Amino acid sequence: MRAILSPLFLSAGLALASPASAQDLLIHGGPIYTGAAQVEALAIKGGKVAFAGPLAAARQAAPGARDVDLKGAAAYPGFVDAHAHLSGIGFREMTLTLEGTPSIEALVVRLQDWSARHPGSDPIVGRGWIETHWPEKRFPGRADLDRAVPDRPVVLTRADGSMLLIVPEECRANARVWQYLQGLTAAGGLIREVKVFDLKQSMQNGGGPACLRLRVALNETELAAVNPGVIMTAPLYETLTQWVDKHYRDSLRESDLADPQLLLECRTALDELTQILKLGAVYPFQIN
Repeated sequence: MRAILSPLFLSAGLALASPASAQDLLIHGGPIYTGAAQVEALAIKGGKVAFAGPLAAARQAAPGARDVDLKGAAAYPGFVDAHAHLSGIGFREMTLTLEGTPSIEALVVRLQDWSARHPGSDPIVGRGWIETHWPEKRFPGRADLDRAVPDRPVVLTRADGSMLLIVPEECRANARVWQYLQGLTAAGGLIREVKVFDLKQSMQNGGGPACLRLRVALNETELAAVNPGVIMTAPLYETLTQWVDKHYRDSLRESDLADPQLLLECRTALDELTQILKLGAVYPFQIN
């Protein structure tokens, strides 16, 4: 098996070096792609490509140059990937930006400042934090967010967009399931952490969305902090029933998943639902 060199980091090094200090090189011994053609050899003089072509001619173009044998590896020009995700940039500028946050304490301060400058009960959405060099050496947790903004929902996404997987306690009790979940976090993919919650009451009531079946006792202070638009009442029940009858399809086929109309229907339904529950704009398509 031949090794692959992509991109050619030698090119980057030569570009940074001054002409006076750059070493002359003769590169050969593997496929060399210039962007326009594949050549046998490169001659580098004074930090710049002096010749690209046959090996014999390259030797003449750079006599006395240091010989670099690729030994079958491929060489490419240095790549500069300049691109932007326009919707992501726009969403970032309209929400809390946490890029460059040096610690959890700094994150708490930024969160408090954002909440003060954007008062209300709408959820706070932000992105850009990364804990790699934080002195706390951990992810921000619920206690940190509650300390900053105790009266509003907060969703802060890591800079790389990684995910947190929430599972019921039964997953940890099953050795095979727990081993699988631990493998997900160890694989270095998007799922970086698994959080376990005791949802036995919800599971005993038939499973499904825990938010619909898990009963939580609230005192008067906690109840007063809840958005009254989500408290079930007879009028709200009737409104939600009408919403379901209006927007839910009687059937769904596999081919429907590729139909843009389904996306439009879902977004229309969600937009109306957030208005019914007085949640404000909580989905990206409502904010963009």
